[in-house]
Amino acid sequence: MGQNSYFSALAAGRRIAVLGMGVTGLAVARFFSKNGIAFTAHDCNPLAGGGEFAIASTFFPNGSELVIYSPGLLHSPWLNLAKKMGCHCLGELDLAQLFHANPTIAVTGTNGKTSTVTMLAALLFHAGRRFRATGNLGHAAIDAVPTFAADANLWNLCEVSSFQAHGLRHMAPRHVLWTNFAENHRDLHPSLEDYFFAKWNLLERCQETAFVGEDVADWAKFFGQSLPANAIICPAWEGKCDHPFLQMAHQRENFSLVLALGQHLGWDIGWILDAMMANLQPPPYRLFRPILLNNWELWNDSKATNAAAVLRALDQVQRPGIRTVWITGGSSKGESWKNFLPIIRRVDHVLCFGGVGEWIAALAGPGKAELLPTASALFPRLRQLASNGGGGTALFSPGFASFDLFLGYAERGRWFDGGVAGAATVDGEIS
Repeated sequence: MGQNSYFSALAAGRRIAVLGMGVTGLAVARFFSKNGIAFTAHDCNPLAGGGEFAIASTFFPNGSELVIYSPGLLHSPWLNLAKKMGCHCLGELDLAQLFHANPTIAVTGTNGKTSTVTMLAALLFHAGRRFRATGNLGHAAIDAVPTFAADANLWNLCEVSSFQAHGLRHMAPRHVLWTNFAENHRDLHPSLEDYFFAKWNLLERCQETAFVGEDVADWAKFFGQSLPANAIICPAWEGKCDHPFLQMAHQRENFSLVLALGQHLGWDIGWILDAMMANLQPPPYRLFRPILLNNWELWNDSKATNAAAVLRALDQVQRPGIRTVWITGGSSKGESWKNFLPIIRRVDHVLCFGGVGEWIAALAGPGKAELLPTASALFPRLRQLASNGGGGTALFSPGFASFDLFLGYAERGRWFDGGVAGAATVDGEIS
């Protein structure tokens, strides 16, 4: 039975419910609507869907329903109820897999997923391969289905979060790249072990070769697991490349996996480095180049949403004898407060706002932290710092989710860039 036929048989006679109308839920709804598949949409958020679809704010399943759920609803009461009542529940990645059979390269990890997908895209573009980057980076995999015929020359680059990997049934990537592992997403995973094995599920579903960072192997050992026989451990790359993005230690760790896959596919290292130099465009709001305000460097690292990411950012931007200010704010994902203490100890001053502002201010203490009354108060404060002379580094690497004030890290990153530009127009120089 073909994959489309499998879905037809699966859906026959069933009421179909789509749970969650964010990026993935809306994509699923568009796909069903375009293909004449009847469904009901459900979301508790009254703003969900933007009026495009009729959305119910309640959900009660029965034994005949097929449920397609969004990643953020992994442990929601709605999904738990659907499972309890015997519904067939699929995530959006599994649904997409039923409609195309092209080779998939899946990328997961606590940090570095989008950067690694970006490097892979540069590599495949240089090779003249057709591909589509989908998944957790904001482009739902189901949106790519109309552009994918069953063709081995079409590649699906898929960034996979732990929420997406947790319950996979059908997605079976040809290759998996697992960058690293650190505490994160404790708001949706009941334990660190649950978070690890959500990603492990993706590794076990790899059909050919997997490439993992060194600390992934260390964590596997910690949890009593042996890596699958098809998994290759990739130490951080120590070679030379003139691309500024590959000068950063954490990006060299990500690149080591891309390099190993590229060599596995038959390309030599010189050709791969040429691909990076010619095509690699770093993803936005991931640490790359500073904005200059007077004699201060202002770094926009809005994509950093956990303590491990902030520490790696500090490794890159902090310089001996130069004052460092950490700018943080957002909503907690349940990560232990202990993880943020090394950050506070390393910096000279903390500017904090948003949902976690009071918590961070209390953790750092009044001598080091400054709780801003609003997020917009950040920019006059930066202008004031930059006008005092002496120079310094201000790192906007929040370490928390953005959803208390912004729709996502990208909106938060644009807000920071725009605010810094506005601060510079009053007094200073921006470049």
